Amino acid sequence: MASTTPRAGKQAAKAKSAGARPTGRKSAKGRPAGAVRRTPPRPKQSAPELTFGTLIAPDRSGGWAPMVMRAAGALAVVGAVALVVGQYTPYADLSGQTVTAPVSVLSVLAQLVLLTVVAGAGVLLAIGRAGRAAMSALLAFGATAVGSLMLAIFQTSSIPEHPTTDFYFGKGYETTSITGLTGHTLTVAGQGALVVALILCAICWPRIEDNDPVPLEGARVGVALASVGAGIIGLIAFYNPPVFPAVRVTKPDGITEVPVDVQVPAGPGGMLGLGRAGGITFMVTVLIVGVLIAFLLARTSVIGGLVGLSGFFAYEALLNFRDVIGNPDFVAGVRSYLLAAATVITAAGAVYATLTRRRRTGPLGAETDEI
Repeated sequence: MASTTPRAGKQAAKAKSAGARPTGRKSAKGRPAGAVRRTPPRPKQSAPELTFGTLIAPDRSGGWAPMVMRAAGALAVVGAVALVVGQYTPYADLSGQTVTAPVSVLSVLAQLVLLTVVAGAGVLLAIGRAGRAAMSALLAFGATAVGSLMLAIFQTSSIPEHPTTDFYFGKGYETTSITGLTGHTLTVAGQGALVVALILCAICWPRIEDNDPVPLEGARVGVALASVGAGIIGLIAFYNPPVFPAVRVTKPDGITEVPVDVQVPAGPGGMLGLGRAGGITFMVTVLIVGVLIAFLLARTSVIGGLVGLSGFFAYEALLNFRDVIGNPDFVAGVRSYLLAAATVITAAGAVYATLTRRRRTGPLGAETDEI
């Protein structure tokens, strides 16, 4: 029987140990050399939820910006209520005739639109909610209040600047004296309150931010077309007379024209003095508002601006139709139908900005659904 030497035992142990080790060399992290590194696929991310939440930005103004915002909201509520009450109280005394706005279903609907948009945005600002979105909703009514205020003052200004026949709420009056009553005073006060509210919003706008995590991205083009297009339509609408005469005469040569003795309300170009300045200011401001909304960056601000602009067009269209219905002397003209079209366009733009989705590549190549 052969004996095993110590040298032979050591060689057998080394051979056994070598056979137990893997032949490949390991990396420092324990991964076999030459192995391909695989990155697990990232889960699909969902877009953040669109919200009109509370004010979240830190106040860099020392605390006064939220106070100014709340003051603007309170003024907007006061202005809206004053305008509504002014519609249902005696407006003016024309040589002994008391003039009051007619009450109808269209009139009530118009005032509900005004309260919903202006007073609603004002309440949100007064309690510190919605921020820029609510300010944008006030933009249309507040900006056009400058021209409306000038027109309201003109209505009780000196007689020489007035035409032979004055028109109030779709009816013509021949007067030698004009005196503003409670309705006129409330209208002037309400328009003035909206102007001041808009100025306060402009002051605190740079220091107020909203909880708006969703950018517009691809929806911006459609929104811009809606707001600017509606602004152009509004400019054309308010350039035209509010109503057309129902009576027309056909001459022997086949031309149809309005009889000479039929008076019609004039457009801004047919007014004088402060009336012309107010009318031009009013219609140009509508276009400026449409352009400003197109340049807003945050989605919530754009939606708020479009809702406010749509409410403004609806308010003016309803009042225009109110002055026509029940009045046999006039029919609805170009202005009424253009205002109705602008209402639909801006409302559709607001819905589009809220619901549309666009695909984009997020961080590290992840695809994100955007609202």
